[in-house]
Amino acid sequence: MAELNFNAAEAPARQQRTSTPLPAGTYTAEITSAEVRPLKSGKGMGLSLEFTVIDPEDHANRKCWQHINVKHESAQAEEIGLGELKELCDALGIGKLHDSDELFGKVVRITTKVRPPKDDYPARAEVTGFEPAGVKPQAQAAAPAAASVKPWQRKAA
Repeated sequence: MAELNFNAAEAPARQQRTSTPLPAGTYTAEITSAEVRPLKSGKGMGLSLEFTVIDPEDHANRKCWQHINVKHESAQAEEIGLGELKELCDALGIGKLHDSDELFGKVVRITTKVRPPKDDYPARAEVTGFEPAGVKPQAQAAAPAAASVKPWQRKAA
């Protein structure tokens, strides 16, 4: 048996985690987990992704997840999933993806919406799109010289 020597009176209080989903918006995020898994039905495979927000700072370290169907018994579900995977790879500049581990640590801009609660599932953030991390939406486009500088490479003002 390992000895702990823990004194609860001296330990900091646990920080409360938020249970609200990441608000709808566009975020710079790092892929912190990428794993190919069989579907619950056992009839296909999907890519499960975890994103950790980097920017904007007020949502830094918040997480959201996405599941992309790669093989599915429904041709339409598979086509949608492969389209999502293509959009992700295009945003990351990956021409050929051989292993889900190649996605780990990559930074991308994600667009999210909030899926309302349904049945026994609570409201949750859902990734609806990807773009390269250094690109801002068309309405907020920066000057061409600044567009090649990634947000984390900019010097503080």
